[in-house]
Amino acid sequence: MAVTLDRQVKALSLLLMAATVLLLWNPIWIWSLAFQLSFLATLGLVVTVPKLTQWLDWVPPRIAPLIAVPIAAYLWILPLQLYVFGVVSPYCILINIFSSLFITLISVGGMASALLALIHPIAGSASAGLVQFPAVAFLKIAELGDRLPGNAFAIGTISTLQVLLLYGIYLLVWWQPRCQKQGWIAGMIGLGIVAIPVAYTTTHLSQVTVLSTAEDPVMVLRDHGKVGLINVGMNQICDSQCYRF
Repeated sequence: MAVTLDRQVKALSLLLMAATVLLLWNPIWIWSLAFQLSFLATLGLVVTVPKLTQWLDWVPPRIAPLIAVPIAAYLWILPLQLYVFGVVSPYCILINIFSSLFITLISVGGMASALLALIHPIAGSASAGLVQFPAVAFLKIAELGDRLPGNAFAIGTISTLQVLLLYGIYLLVWWQPRCQKQGWIAGMIGLGIVAIPVAYTTTHLSQVTVLSTAEDPVMVLRDHGKVGLINVGMNQICDSQCYRF
């Protein structure tokens, strides 16, 4: 409505207002992972995409947003993703770039069919069937990415303090223009906040895990980056860092 009336749109204010209204309606959503990821991804689009687009001025103007949008969204959800799942997907940004066109078709087609359904429900339902084609293509791309080798790296979950430090760096880069010019330094600091504790834990971790199996229980030993399997059976194959007893 603001765009139609030639009014200035403050996307950040609208996002905060929408989040406030949703939480007033159901305060429990503040603990919902879906709400947190959606809010952070949208916040990343609002505050980071314009700057990334400027940095990508060497890319054709129509392609730059396709690259900036998934990068911005992924950067802002990454700390929460590491906190909850402890997994990083190296193909995530690339898959999102290839699927951007299908996401656009799904979004626009869904809104168009919804408006048409208000006028004529049967016509709206029929037009919604056309959205299945880009939806199927989008799912196929996601399935292909899931089958790629090394599609996920489990680096372990990070602490609440690490999450707060990472988002503090994000906000500092966003608010301070001087920090934006030295964004690579902020990136290296953020990488160190995650990588240094993970590397220390991996090299100093001593852990014993007993797996419940159908026959004899299997014991997994982890000691300073090495893994040992006890009672695994001679028919099992271990990699170069796995020792069988």
